[in-house]
Amino acid sequence: MISNSENDEIREKSIVDYYKTSLMQLTDNLSDKYNEAAPLLNENYSNEKGLKNDDKSISLIKNFLDAIKEIEKFIKPLSETNITGEKNDLFYSQFTPLLDNISRIDILYDKVRNYVTQKNRFQPIKSSLTLAIHSY
Repeated sequence: MISNSENDEIREKSIVDYYKTSLMQLTDNLSDKYNEAAPLLNENYSNEKGLKNDDKSISLIKNFLDAIKEIEKFIKPLSETNITGEKNDLFYSQFTPLLDNISRIDILYDKVRNYVTQKNRFQPIKSSLTLAIHSY
């Protein structure tokens, strides 16, 4: 029979292994997405190229930012605000600044999304009419 302390140790190892494995997969994905987007991110992209109309470049940037957001979403539940009871001060002294830094991506993510979804003021406006027909 397994004692309670042994059960707790097994559960703790399982959680640690889960986070370790998952975070490694997420960082590998981030690395892949960065490598795909790096040529674009490291070049001066002139306004004349029209990034908003370059679907391939937008996709590369979006996939890279989404990979960062996936990591943020994965680690956010570990934040101090979600912990009840005793907390590990050593862990949080290192974790909190990392979470704060990765959370700064939200501002950039919103700016990029707003930029690429802007209407080109010289492009004709496409309008569509949607009729909602209800059956009673």
